Amino acid sequence: MGHVYADVSIADPRKTRIKNLKMLVDTGATHTLVNQSLAKELGLQILGESYVTLADGTRKEAGVSLAFIEINGRSEIVRIRVFDVDEPVIGVSTLEDLGLCVDPVSGKLTPTRSFTARA
Repeated sequence: MGHVYADVSIADPRKTRIKNLKMLVDTGATHTLVNQSLAKELGLQILGESYVTLADGTRKEAGVSLAFIEINGRSEIVRIRVFDVDEPVIGVSTLEDLGLCVDPVSGKLTPTRSFTARA
């Protein structure tokens, strides 16, 4: 299976600034990552700082923010990291929040559960 990309709508939590783009889905990444430029374009507020561990084991400081994300008709306000990345990345925590996973055969995102609320 090669790289998996998804069509994503990403916005500030109030959905006043929305951008539609293709994002890399990385099942080896815990967090969803966007660069400072995209965060600024969306008006995302940095709520604090935390550390991310890169694939080579180094730890880097990253901003923590909230963003609205919609993929395949499923949406949620999720915690993301603002970090120096070449391209935005959807991480496993966002996939879990949306009830999605990567099908290793098709390379597409598929539901892991129904996405309905119970009263």
